[in-house]
Amino acid sequence: MADYSFELPAYSPDKDIKCQMFLEENLNGMDCGDGVGKWINNFLKTNDFRLVYHRGKTTQRQLSDNQKKFPLTSPHDVGTFQNYTSYLLIGEESVHDLNRHLKKPVTFKNFRPTILISNILEPFSEIKWGFVQIGHALFKASKPCERCSIVTVDQTTGIKDPAGDPLKTLIKMKPEFDDDLVKNLMRNEGIMGLQLGLDESSQENVLIKVGDSVSVALL
Repeated sequence: MADYSFELPAYSPDKDIKCQMFLEENLNGMDCGDGVGKWINNFLKTNDFRLVYHRGKTTQRQLSDNQKKFPLTSPHDVGTFQNYTSYLLIGEESVHDLNRHLKKPVTFKNFRPTILISNILEPFSEIKWGFVQIGHALFKASKPCERCSIVTVDQTTGIKDPAGDPLKTLIKMKPEFDDDLVKNLMRNEGIMGLQLGLDESSQENVLIKVGDSVSVALL
């Protein structure tokens, strides 16, 4: 299928559209037009989808009941249209370590991180970090990322793993947490990655790029 490029249309009230996020109230967005909408639907062989742009600088969403249980999670962490937070960080070494326990190896694509880093000293150590600086951008931990059955879907074929992996194996691995509250909340979950929020002290419009140095701090 051919690539498609477009520019955001100029805003007008007739482009306002409501979007339902999971079980939350409808959120406001701006429809990006028929052209890109048709391209998406042609690829997915449906007529049900539109591309929507979030115009505001702050989220319209609230912390979920689950997020409120975690001591480091703040309202500032919540994403716009993302699930939970805007940033999900995963270390490649954690995926490699998981693959040692799987009959069929997976890639980081099963877990869909927004930030993928390499050369961490210990697999799964990222889930215990408190702050992460990448280049000049400072992120704060929100919570470890408990995974759902979507990670069992092959991102190339769209087919679920019949054995329920890698989620089934992740649940059995049970990483250790120093914080008793977090340990209790995550005791029956399959964990891969750390959900992050942009620290409020970090400057706006800071870019991160491949090759940036990564510094971390524990709480």
